Amino acid sequence: NTMNNLLPAVSQVSGYSKEELLTQRHHALTPWVHLGMYIAHESGMSHEEAGQMFGRGAVSSWKTKNKVKEKSSDEGVHQAMQEILRVKEQLDEYES
Repeated sequence: NTMNNLLPAVSQVSGYSKEELLTQRHHALTPWVHLGMYIAHESGMSHEEAGQMFGRGAVSSWKTKNKVKEKSSDEGVHQAMQEILRVKEQLDEYES
């Protein structure tokens, strides 16, 4: 699965551990989970798969899509997404 390194990439960029991203619900890390699920879905995963990857449900992933889409023109959000994808690519390369 080419998305295997997405959660580690979000973890690295956000500074939160993978476990925190999967289990915590507090406000500070929620945007990172949303970005991760958005990227997963945009990469071809179903909402159910994208949600599962981040310990959330399909409905959570589906709701997130619109939230992130609205904010994706925001410079900070855009940069965060680019950085997550960059780190993910590095991790992918490292494994290959």
